[in-house]
Amino acid sequence: MNSYSKPSYGTNYLAYAKPDICPIGPTQTKESPCDFPPPNFDAIFQIVSPLKIALAAAACLFCWTANQRIEAASHSPFEDLSKRLSKRISDIMIKTVVVADITDSHGTACPEGLYLADLLSAYLIQPGRKLRVVNRDLLRGTLAVQKITARDLTFSETLHKIGTAIAVDAVVFGTVEKSERKLTASVFAKRVSDGRLLGSENAAVERSAFFDSLTMYSATPTLAEPQRVGGNGVTPPECLDCPVPQFRHRADASSRAMLSVGVSSEGRVVAVKVLRGAGPEFADEAWGMLRVFRYNPAHDRSGQPVAVSIFVEIFFS
Repeated sequence: MNSYSKPSYGTNYLAYAKPDICPIGPTQTKESPCDFPPPNFDAIFQIVSPLKIALAAAACLFCWTANQRIEAASHSPFEDLSKRLSKRISDIMIKTVVVADITDSHGTACPEGLYLADLLSAYLIQPGRKLRVVNRDLLRGTLAVQKITARDLTFSETLHKIGTAIAVDAVVFGTVEKSERKLTASVFAKRVSDGRLLGSENAAVERSAFFDSLTMYSATPTLAEPQRVGGNGVTPPECLDCPVPQFRHRADASSRAMLSVGVSSEGRVVAVKVLRGAGPEFADEAWGMLRVFRYNPAHDRSGQPVAVSIFVEIFFS
């Protein structure tokens, strides 16, 4: 089921994105239908007072500027990696894949690798992709039962066992290397039937406070006292990695659900709360989907990164 959403940043931010088109974390281009035109002030003059005109003009100008800023920040090297890898795999008629944990160069689990594996899995199931992506928890359980380590994934016999156990055609795995300034991920896809390498891709991103904060990625994070976007000059966070969520559970008797999303001063999603339109099952799934989002954090008037809560509306079609 496809799900679409528009980001809303409270009463001081007006979002004009079309809900049936624009996904969470807009990835608009200049030709995108999500780009809205400048407001029609001739029509506004006919229906509102001069004071309301001034307020509407200020709000629309802020909305227009914020939309362009999100668009400029939407390019992601990890999304590009997923597109290239997906094409390589699909061209060889592979239908079903699973993403294993990405490790450090020694084959040891690391928080950055766990995050990147979750992010890659989320990107591979984007609308329009031809792959069926198996839940990573199913693979983890299989590896634990059969006492298989990440290093064993390089062996054809191991891959064949995995393919038989969880019915996949290929396994994606890789390594991540950290330097003082950047993180570099190297990802590989192998066919389980014969161990053939189907493709390999690399992506590098500047190291930031976001990745340094991932030391507690597997734990339930906490959100410092969030500030209000628009208050005290606080700017909205900019989306860097925001794969379109693919939800299994529909909102309760509704075509949309409203969420409150806490974004830390490092740009991590650390809290997701359902405000209306969905039940407990959806809340758990929303957290699983949105926790991989990576933001350029909100900033206050002095340019310091701050924690904020934003509203995200999910539309179902």
